[in-house]
Amino acid sequence: MKLSDLTKSERKVWQAAATGTLVDLRVGDSKLDSPEKWAEWGTERTVRAEVVADLLIGDGEAASVAIRGVRLRGARIVGDLNLEAATLRCPLALLDCSFASAITLDEATAVSVRLSGSHVPTVRARQLRTRGDLRLDEGFSVSGGVELAAAHIGGVLACTGGQFSNPIGSALIADGLTVDQDMVCSEGFSAIGEVRLIGAHIGGVLVCTGGQFSNSGGPALNADGLTVDGDMFCRPGFSAIGEVRLPGAHIGGQLACTGGQFSNPSGSALTAGRLTVDGSMFCNKGFSAIGEVRLIGAHIGGVLDCTEGQFSNPSGSALTAGRLTVDGGMFCRTGFSATGEVHLPGARIGGVLDCTEGQFSNPSGSALDLERVTVSGPLRMESAVLQGILDLTAATTSSYHDNPASWPQRLRLDRFVYDTIEGALAKERLEWLLRNESGYSPQIYEQLAAVYRRTGRDEDARRVLIAKQRRRSAEGNLSGKVWGLLLYWTVGYGYRTWLAVLWLAGLLALGTVLFEYVYRGDLTLANKPDVPPPFQPFLYTLDLLLPVASLHVRDSWIAHGAAQWWSVFFIVMGWILATAVVLSLTGLLKRD
Repeated sequence: MKLSDLTKSERKVWQAAATGTLVDLRVGDSKLDSPEKWAEWGTERTVRAEVVADLLIGDGEAASVAIRGVRLRGARIVGDLNLEAATLRCPLALLDCSFASAITLDEATAVSVRLSGSHVPTVRARQLRTRGDLRLDEGFSVSGGVELAAAHIGGVLACTGGQFSNPIGSALIADGLTVDQDMVCSEGFSAIGEVRLIGAHIGGVLVCTGGQFSNSGGPALNADGLTVDGDMFCRPGFSAIGEVRLPGAHIGGQLACTGGQFSNPSGSALTAGRLTVDGSMFCNKGFSAIGEVRLIGAHIGGVLDCTEGQFSNPSGSALTAGRLTVDGGMFCRTGFSATGEVHLPGARIGGVLDCTEGQFSNPSGSALDLERVTVSGPLRMESAVLQGILDLTAATTSSYHDNPASWPQRLRLDRFVYDTIEGALAKERLEWLLRNESGYSPQIYEQLAAVYRRTGRDEDARRVLIAKQRRRSAEGNLSGKVWGLLLYWTVGYGYRTWLAVLWLAGLLALGTVLFEYVYRGDLTLANKPDVPPPFQPFLYTLDLLLPVASLHVRDSWIAHGAAQWWSVFFIVMGWILATAVVLSLTGLLKRD
C-alpha cells in the first residue's frame, strides 16, 4: 500500500509506528467507545486491516519504514487481518477495537500480541509463536472461538476478563499449547463452549479463579494430559457447567479447587483419572461438585483436603477414587458432605484418613467404600454420619478411631486389619462386630482380640473370643447350639476353665444336701455287714461326679427312686465337666 492512499487515521497509525506510540481513536464517551457500538462510529475511526498488515510485515512502502510497534486503540478494523506464516517486525497491540473479519495468525511469529478489550469474530492462531505475551483480556470478546493449537507463547497468556464464545464449537482450542509463563483465565473470564487444553504445557501457574466455563452439552474444560509446572487454581468464583477433564494431567505444584463450583448432573463433574499433583489438592471450604468426581489412579504428593466440600451425585458415586495414592493425609472432616457413594477401593493414604464428623449418604448401598484401602496413619471416623454401608473389607490402618455414634446399621469388616483401636468399650465392640453384613467371620473376632491382647487388655480379649465361639455355635444346628451353651456355661469355651471348679463345688454341695437330708432313705447298702459303714454324702456325690477314677463309695450303696435319677444326673454332669475341661486344656475349643 502506498502512503498516498492512506486516510487521515491510517496516516496517524503509520507515523506512530515509527516510535511505537499508541494511536487512540476513542472519543471519550465510555458507552460510545465500546466496541459493541462500532456501527455508530464515524469513518475517522476506521482502519483497513491491510495497512496494519503492511506495517507488521514490511510490505510495499512500509518496507522502508523502521517501526517499533503498531499500537492502536478504539478503531474499527475492516477487511481480513491475515498474518499467516508471517514474521511480525514489532509488537502488536490492537486495544478496544472492533473487527469486521477474522484475525489469522496461523504459523506467525511475533514479539507480542495484545487484543485486550477488542471484539473479534474469530481468532485463528494455530502454531503461533510469540517471544512475549498474548493478551486476550480486559473485555476481549470473540463470537466464533479462538484457535491456539500447538501455539507457543513465550510470556503470559492472559485471558482475564475475556469473553470466549462459540455456540457451534469450541470457545478456545489450545491442544498442544505451550506457555512459558502463566496462563490466566481469572476474574471476568467467560467461555461459552468447550475450552480445550489437551496436551498443553503451562510453564508457570494456571489461574482459573473467578472464571466461568459453560458447555452443558459436553466438557466445559477439556485438559487431558495437561502439564502445569506450577500451581493450578480453581478457587472461589470458578464455575464449570459441564465436565472438567484432567485425566493424565500433571500439576507441578498444588491443585486448589477451594470454593470452586463444578456442575454436570448427568455425568462427571470432574474427571481426573491418573492425575498427578506434586503438591496438595484442595476440594474444601465451599467446593461443590454436582455430578461424579473421578480420581481413579490419581497421585497426590501432599494432602487431599475435602473438609467442608460438597459432593453430590444421588444416582451413583459422588467420589470415585479407586487406586488413589495420597502421600500425605486425606481429610473429609467437619462440613464434608457426600450424597452418593464415596468409592476408594485399593487407595493408599500415606498419612491420616480423617472422616471425623463427615456426612456420607447412600442408603441403597455403600456410603463409604474403603475396600483394600491402606492407611499408614490413623483412620478416624469419630461422629461421622453414615447412611448406608461402611465397607472396610481388607482395609489396613495403623489405628482405627470411631465411636458408637458413627456406626451405621451395616458394616463390612471381613479381613479388616488394624494395630490399635479406640473409641468404644469391649462390650460395645461386640455390637460393632454383630453389624458385619456377611455374618459370622472368625477373623474379625480374632483381629479385635489380638489387638486387645497386644495392648495388655487380656480380659477384653477373652470376652471377644468367647463372643466369637457363642456366635459360631448360634449359627450351627440344634445339637451344636445345645453343646455350645453347655461349653459356654461350664468352661467359657475354654477361656474360663475356672468355671468348672465352681460347677464342681456347686454340684458337690447340692449332692451332699440331697443325699443326706432329702433322699437318704432311697439309698441302701449293697451288702449287709454286721457293722454297716457310715454314709458319707459328700464322698458319694464326689464319686458320682468323677467319670474315670472311683472312690468305691457309690459301689457300696444302691440308689432307688428319685435318688437313682439324681445319681444319673450327677454322673452325666461329671462327664460333661470332664469333657469340657479336657477340651479346654488341649485347646480344641479355641479352634474353628
